[in-house]
Amino acid sequence: RFQGVSGALVFQSLRVPDSERKGRREIDLVILTKKKIYVIEVKNWAGTVKIQRDGSWCQIRRNGTTHTLPDVVEDTKFRASLLEAYIARRGVKLPTDFIDYKVFLINPDCSPVDEILYQPEVLTSEQWQSFLDQEVSQESWFRSILTTLNGKDTTHEQLKYILSTAPTWDKLYLEGGGIAVGDFMYFRGRPEDMLALQNVKRSNTCYIEMQHVRSWLRNTIGTLWIGFLPLSISLEDFLASSFLGFVDRVSRANSFISLWQDFYLG
Repeated sequence: RFQGVSGALVFQSLRVPDSERKGRREIDLVILTKKKIYVIEVKNWAGTVKIQRDGSWCQIRRNGTTHTLPDVVEDTKFRASLLEAYIARRGVKLPTDFIDYKVFLINPDCSPVDEILYQPEVLTSEQWQSFLDQEVSQESWFRSILTTLNGKDTTHEQLKYILSTAPTWDKLYLEGGGIAVGDFMYFRGRPEDMLALQNVKRSNTCYIEMQHVRSWLRNTIGTLWIGFLPLSISLEDFLASSFLGFVDRVSRANSFISLWQDFYLG
Protein backbone atom coordinates (compact mmCIF):
# COMPACT_ATOMS: atom_id res chain seq x y z
CA ARG A 1 0.00 0.00 0.00
CA PHE A 2 1.21 3.51 -0.82
CA GLN A 3 0.20 6.08 1.75
CA GLY A 4 1.42 9.35 3.17
CA VAL A 5 2.35 11.11 -0.08
CA SER A 6 2.44 14.67 1.19
CA GLY A 7 0.51 17.19 -0.88
CA ALA A 8 -0.93 14.62 -3.28
CA LEU A 9 -3.79 12.18 -3.72
CA VAL A 10 -3.06 8.55 -4.54
CA PHE A 11 -5.44 6.26 -6.45
CA GLN A 12 -4.70 2.56 -6.81
CA SER A 13 -5.59 -0.09 -9.39
CA LEU A 14 -7.58 2.08 -11.79
CA ARG A 15 -8.88 0.23 -14.84
CA VAL A 16 -9.25 2.48 -17.87
CA PRO A 17 -11.01 1.46 -21.10
CA ASP A 18 -8.86 0.22 -23.99
CA SER A 19 -10.88 0.28 -27.21
CA GLU A 20 -8.22 -1.66 -29.15
CA ARG A 21 -8.45 -4.65 -26.83
CA LYS A 22 -12.13 -4.06 -26.09
CA GLY A 23 -11.37 -4.29 -22.41
CA ARG A 24 -9.58 -2.36 -19.69
CA ARG A 25 -5.97 -1.73 -18.78
CA GLU A 26 -4.98 -1.56 -15.15
CA ILE A 27 -2.89 1.31 -13.79
CA ASP A 28 -1.12 0.45 -10.55
CA LEU A 29 -0.90 3.97 -9.11
CA VAL A 30 -2.15 7.40 -10.10
CA ILE A 31 -0.75 10.34 -8.13
CA LEU A 32 -2.67 13.59 -8.47
CA THR A 33 -1.00 16.86 -7.53
CA LYS A 34 -1.99 20.45 -8.27
CA LYS A 35 0.31 20.51 -11.27
CA LYS A 36 0.48 16.99 -12.69
CA ILE A 37 -0.92 13.50 -12.85
CA TYR A 38 1.67 10.76 -12.46
CA VAL A 39 0.88 7.31 -13.85
CA ILE A 40 3.03 4.77 -12.02
CA GLU A 41 3.68 1.18 -13.10
CA VAL A 42 5.00 -0.83 -10.15
CA LYS A 43 7.24 -3.87 -10.70
CA ASN A 44 8.25 -6.01 -7.72
CA TRP A 45 11.00 -7.75 -9.65
CA ALA A 46 14.12 -9.29 -8.16
CA GLY A 47 17.22 -10.32 -10.06
CA THR A 48 18.60 -8.80 -13.24
CA VAL A 49 16.48 -6.92 -15.79
CA LYS A 50 17.76 -6.60 -19.34
CA ILE A 51 16.47 -5.25 -22.65
CA GLN A 52 16.07 -7.69 -25.53
CA ARG A 53 16.83 -6.88 -29.15
CA ASP A 54 13.14 -6.28 -29.86
CA GLY A 55 12.92 -3.76 -26.99
CA SER A 56 11.14 -6.06 -24.56
CA TRP A 57 12.26 -6.31 -20.94
CA CYS A 58 13.52 -9.63 -19.61
CA GLN A 59 13.72 -10.40 -15.90
CA ILE A 60 16.29 -13.04 -15.01
CA ARG A 61 15.41 -14.44 -11.59
CA ARG A 62 17.87 -15.76 -9.05
CA ASN A 63 16.92 -19.35 -9.88
CA GLY A 64 17.65 -18.80 -13.57
CA THR A 65 14.06 -18.59 -14.81
CA THR A 66 13.05 -15.64 -16.97
CA HIS A 67 10.00 -13.44 -17.43
CA THR A 68 9.60 -11.23 -20.50
CA LEU A 69 7.28 -8.27 -21.05
CA PRO A 70 6.96 -5.69 -23.83
CA ASP A 71 8.87 -2.43 -23.27
CA VAL A 72 7.51 -1.45 -19.86
CA VAL A 73 8.19 2.27 -20.29
CA GLU A 74 6.32 2.38 -23.61
CA ASP A 75 3.48 0.33 -22.17
CA THR A 76 3.17 2.73 -19.22
CA LYS A 77 3.17 5.66 -21.65
CA PHE A 78 0.30 4.01 -23.51
CA ARG A 79 -1.67 3.50 -20.30
CA ALA A 80 -1.13 7.17 -19.47
CA SER A 81 -2.61 8.10 -22.87
CA LEU A 82 -5.64 5.90 -22.14
CA LEU A 83 -6.14 7.69 -18.84
CA GLU A 84 -5.89 11.08 -20.55
CA ALA A 85 -8.50 10.02 -23.11
CA TYR A 86 -10.77 8.75 -20.34
CA ILE A 87 -10.51 12.04 -18.45
CA ALA A 88 -11.28 13.95 -21.67
CA ARG A 89 -14.41 11.86 -22.22
CA ARG A 90 -15.54 12.88 -18.76
CA GLY A 91 -15.25 16.54 -19.61
CA VAL A 92 -11.74 17.72 -18.69
CA LYS A 93 -9.19 18.55 -21.39
CA LEU A 94 -5.75 18.37 -19.82
CA PRO A 95 -2.95 20.79 -20.74
CA THR A 96 0.03 19.48 -22.69
CA ASP A 97 2.43 17.44 -20.54
CA PHE A 98 0.02 17.43 -17.60
CA ILE A 99 0.28 13.62 -17.40
CA ASP A 100 3.67 12.11 -16.66
CA TYR A 101 4.53 8.43 -16.30
CA LYS A 102 7.07 6.42 -14.34
CA VAL A 103 8.11 2.79 -13.90
CA PHE A 104 8.88 2.03 -10.27
CA LEU A 105 11.17 -0.96 -9.61
CA ILE A 106 10.14 -1.38 -6.00
CA ASN A 107 12.34 -4.32 -4.99
CA PRO A 108 15.78 -3.39 -3.57
CA ASP A 109 17.09 -6.68 -5.01
CA CYS A 110 16.28 -5.61 -8.56
CA SER A 111 19.37 -4.92 -10.70
CA PRO A 112 18.42 -3.28 -14.02
CA VAL A 113 21.09 -2.83 -16.67
CA ASP A 114 22.30 0.71 -17.36
CA GLU A 115 20.20 0.91 -20.53
CA ILE A 116 17.12 0.70 -18.30
CA LEU A 117 18.49 2.49 -15.26
CA TYR A 118 19.40 5.65 -17.17
CA GLN A 119 15.93 6.15 -18.60
CA PRO A 120 14.36 9.17 -16.82
CA GLU A 121 11.03 7.35 -16.57
CA VAL A 122 12.53 4.55 -14.44
CA LEU A 123 12.74 4.80 -10.66
CA THR A 124 14.54 2.36 -8.38
CA SER A 125 13.68 1.78 -4.73
CA GLU A 126 16.46 4.22 -3.76
CA GLN A 127 15.08 6.93 -6.06
CA TRP A 128 11.42 6.65 -5.04
CA GLN A 129 11.53 8.82 -1.92
CA SER A 130 13.58 11.44 -3.73
CA PHE A 131 10.96 11.49 -6.49
CA LEU A 132 8.19 12.02 -3.93
CA ASP A 133 10.12 14.76 -2.12
CA GLN A 134 11.37 16.67 -5.16
CA GLU A 135 8.75 16.10 -7.86
CA VAL A 136 5.53 15.56 -5.94
CA SER A 137 5.52 17.13 -2.49
CA GLN A 138 7.40 20.36 -3.23
CA GLU A 139 5.47 21.37 -6.35
CA SER A 140 2.18 20.45 -4.67
CA TRP A 141 3.07 22.63 -1.70
CA PHE A 142 3.97 25.56 -3.98
CA ARG A 143 0.84 25.17 -6.07
CA SER A 144 -1.33 24.90 -2.97
CA ILE A 145 -0.04 28.32 -1.89
CA LEU A 146 -1.05 29.76 -5.28
CA THR A 147 -4.45 28.10 -5.04
CA THR A 148 -4.99 29.62 -1.61
CA LEU A 149 -4.16 33.07 -2.98
CA ASN A 150 -6.11 32.77 -6.23
CA GLY A 151 -9.13 30.82 -5.07
CA LYS A 152 -10.36 27.27 -5.49
CA ASP A 153 -8.74 25.15 -8.21
CA THR A 154 -11.81 23.92 -10.11
CA THR A 155 -9.86 21.66 -12.47
CA HIS A 156 -8.14 19.91 -9.59
CA GLU A 157 -11.50 19.29 -7.93
CA GLN A 158 -12.86 17.87 -11.19
CA LEU A 159 -9.87 15.57 -11.56
CA LYS A 160 -10.21 14.45 -7.96
CA TYR A 161 -13.82 13.49 -8.61
CA ILE A 162 -13.09 11.75 -11.92
CA LEU A 163 -10.24 9.67 -10.52
CA SER A 164 -12.12 8.78 -7.35
CA THR A 165 -15.04 7.48 -9.43
CA ALA A 166 -12.97 5.78 -12.15
CA PRO A 167 -13.37 2.02 -12.73
CA THR A 168 -11.39 -0.24 -10.43
CA TRP A 169 -11.60 -3.81 -9.18
CA ASP A 170 -14.56 -5.00 -7.16
CA LYS A 171 -13.57 -6.17 -3.69
CA LEU A 172 -15.59 -8.86 -1.96
CA TYR A 173 -15.03 -8.70 1.80
CA LEU A 174 -15.78 -12.08 3.36
CA GLU A 175 -16.68 -12.85 6.94
CA GLY A 176 -13.46 -13.76 8.73
CA GLY A 177 -11.31 -11.17 6.97
CA GLY A 178 -10.81 -12.70 3.52
CA ILE A 179 -10.87 -10.47 0.43
CA ALA A 180 -11.61 -11.60 -3.13
CA VAL A 181 -10.66 -9.15 -5.90
CA GLY A 182 -12.18 -9.27 -9.38
CA ASP A 183 -15.29 -8.34 -11.36
CA PHE A 184 -18.63 -8.80 -9.61
CA MET A 185 -20.80 -10.59 -12.18
CA TYR A 186 -23.93 -11.81 -10.44
CA PHE A 187 -25.53 -12.83 -7.17
CA ARG A 188 -27.62 -16.00 -6.97
CA GLY A 189 -30.74 -15.57 -4.86
CA ARG A 190 -34.52 -15.37 -4.85
CA PRO A 191 -36.20 -13.42 -7.69
CA GLU A 192 -37.18 -10.59 -5.33
CA ASP A 193 -33.60 -10.41 -4.06
CA MET A 194 -32.23 -10.28 -7.59
CA LEU A 195 -34.67 -7.49 -8.46
CA ALA A 196 -33.51 -5.47 -5.46
CA LEU A 197 -29.89 -5.87 -6.54
CA GLN A 198 -30.66 -4.86 -10.14
CA ASN A 199 -32.13 -1.57 -8.93
CA VAL A 200 -28.76 -0.55 -7.49
CA LYS A 201 -26.86 1.18 -10.30
CA ARG A 202 -23.07 1.21 -10.54
CA SER A 203 -23.15 4.79 -11.81
CA ASN A 204 -24.22 6.17 -8.43
CA THR A 205 -23.14 3.49 -5.96
CA CYS A 206 -19.76 2.71 -4.44
CA TYR A 207 -20.77 0.35 -1.62
CA ILE A 208 -23.13 -2.61 -1.54
CA GLU A 209 -23.72 -4.94 1.39
CA MET A 210 -25.45 -8.28 0.89
CA GLN A 211 -26.42 -10.17 4.01
CA HIS A 212 -26.88 -13.93 3.84
CA VAL A 213 -29.09 -15.29 6.61
CA ARG A 214 -28.84 -18.91 7.68
CA SER A 215 -31.46 -21.21 6.16
CA TRP A 216 -33.54 -21.85 9.28
CA LEU A 217 -34.28 -18.11 9.46
CA ARG A 218 -35.02 -17.79 5.76
CA ASN A 219 -38.79 -17.99 5.99
CA THR A 220 -38.87 -15.60 8.92
CA ILE A 221 -36.78 -12.59 7.89
CA GLY A 222 -35.70 -13.31 4.32
CA THR A 223 -32.34 -14.10 2.75
CA LEU A 224 -30.92 -10.82 1.52
CA TRP A 225 -30.53 -7.32 2.85
CA ILE A 226 -29.01 -4.75 0.51
CA GLY A 227 -27.66 -1.37 1.54
CA PHE A 228 -25.76 1.04 -0.67
CA LEU A 229 -23.68 4.20 -0.44
CA PRO A 230 -24.36 6.88 -3.10
CA LEU A 231 -21.28 8.31 -4.81
CA SER A 232 -22.37 11.79 -3.76
CA ILE A 233 -21.41 10.91 -0.17
CA SER A 234 -17.72 10.69 0.64
CA LEU A 235 -16.39 7.47 2.10
CA GLU A 236 -15.02 9.41 5.07
CA ASP A 237 -18.47 10.82 5.85
CA PHE A 238 -19.97 7.37 5.50
CA LEU A 239 -17.49 5.80 7.88
CA ALA A 240 -18.26 8.50 10.44
CA SER A 241 -22.02 8.11 10.10
CA SER A 242 -24.43 6.22 12.32
CA PHE A 243 -25.23 3.92 9.39
CA LEU A 244 -21.89 2.20 9.90
CA GLY A 245 -22.89 1.42 13.47
CA PHE A 246 -26.09 -0.15 12.20
CA VAL A 247 -24.18 -2.24 9.66
CA ASP A 248 -21.75 -3.32 12.37
CA ARG A 249 -24.60 -4.43 14.63
CA VAL A 250 -26.21 -6.37 11.81
CA SER A 251 -22.92 -8.04 10.89
CA ARG A 252 -22.35 -9.18 14.45
CA ALA A 253 -25.75 -10.90 14.53
CA ASN A 254 -25.68 -12.59 11.13
CA SER A 255 -23.31 -14.21 8.68
CA PHE A 256 -22.86 -11.87 5.76
CA ILE A 257 -20.90 -11.16 2.60
CA SER A 258 -20.03 -7.55 1.82
CA LEU A 259 -19.25 -6.22 -1.60
CA TRP A 260 -17.24 -3.01 -1.66
CA GLN A 261 -17.45 -1.38 -5.06
CA ASP A 262 -14.60 1.12 -4.72
CA PHE A 263 -15.77 4.25 -6.59
CA TYR A 264 -16.73 2.29 -9.71
CA LEU A 265 -18.22 4.20 -12.60
CA GLY A 266 -19.33 1.78 -15.28
